[in-house]
Amino acid sequence: MNCQLVNDVIPHLGLDPPPPQQDLTLLLPSECLSAVFAKLPASDRNNCSLVCKRWHSVDATSRGHATLEARHDLVKHIKPLLLRFDHLTSISLKCPRHVLSIDDSALALVAKMSPNLHKLKLKSCRAITDAGLEHFSKACPSLRKLSCSSCGFGAIGLNAIVLNCGDLEDLSVKRFKRLLENPPLDAIASGKGKLRRLSLKDVCNAQFFGTLISSAKGL
Repeated sequence: MNCQLVNDVIPHLGLDPPPPQQDLTLLLPSECLSAVFAKLPASDRNNCSLVCKRWHSVDATSRGHATLEARHDLVKHIKPLLLRFDHLTSISLKCPRHVLSIDDSALALVAKMSPNLHKLKLKSCRAITDAGLEHFSKACPSLRKLSCSSCGFGAIGLNAIVLNCGDLEDLSVKRFKRLLENPPLDAIASGKGKLRRLSLKDVCNAQFFGTLISSAKGL
């Protein structure tokens, strides 16, 4: 029985007509709506953000993490994306294999737009150099977690993160060959000694992390 037929029959039965349809989400505080969004997979959350202006706004102001495909042309989209999502504390930049990745200029823009970033993940970002990571470490000193794999920087960039990001607690380095190609004169620095977790996988010259490990009493 369709809705129109039901509405035609109800008066003859002496019943009150049903209330008009309402958007019950309008009764939800924005905090509750954002809590619901937080439970959704990324694809569903992206779709929800397009439902209406309110949902778009709540999603933008409550989203703390973003995963971006870090192709070279991402640089032209970074500014509008981070202007929309201005509360991000965690960003993942992943580039497909055998594709030109973002470079130092794009990473500098990320640092400028998200100075309070706590977590950064870089995957296959081979065009980012030591200089780019050093600039980032100075622009985002509150970084607490760095995860990097198959990237283009080496010991100098990692040293900059350890030295300039005093709250660094979690460091993951995977599939790095630059330490072998350009071994550092000294070991990776001890930093502030706040490191709690260190993951090394397929890293050449991993012995250069000895000083960092010995200084991290809470590791």
